[in-house]
Amino acid sequence: MAVSQHIWHCGAGLPADVLIADLRAYRYAPHFHDAWSIGAIEHGNCTFSVHGQAHAAGQGDLVVIAPGQVHTGGTSATPLAYRMAYIDAQWFDDHARALFADGARLPGPVITAPGLCAQWLAALAPDPMPDAARRQRLSAALFGLLAE
Repeated sequence: MAVSQHIWHCGAGLPADVLIADLRAYRYAPHFHDAWSIGAIEHGNCTFSVHGQAHAAGQGDLVVIAPGQVHTGGTSATPLAYRMAYIDAQWFDDHARALFADGARLPGPVITAPGLCAQWLAALAPDPMPDAARRQRLSAALFGLLAE
């Protein structure tokens, strides 16, 4: 089992924490978050469950898990690298209401959209950037996801 990961906060007043992980033969036990979990798969494949239902995602996919949904995660011996944002539920809902009067309905926990995944990877890059620019990138990526 090999795990390389770190968590960082996007910046003052920004609505997310970010996990950047590189996993080999690692499984997360069932757990949940109070935030929206939005992950961009940089390379590799992951298998996970949401409320006991199995799913798989690979390079170029986004994984989207709503607050409170019990899920697992991980990979086999094949390396997996991803960036996962934990987006404040109110910030997510504000974006959804800006596009849809009744809020957004996402198609499922795996969304295959390589261009959108690349946008999320860029928004979640650990490179130093002014908070306003980071907020704009996250907001644009979230609007892109909701419109998908």
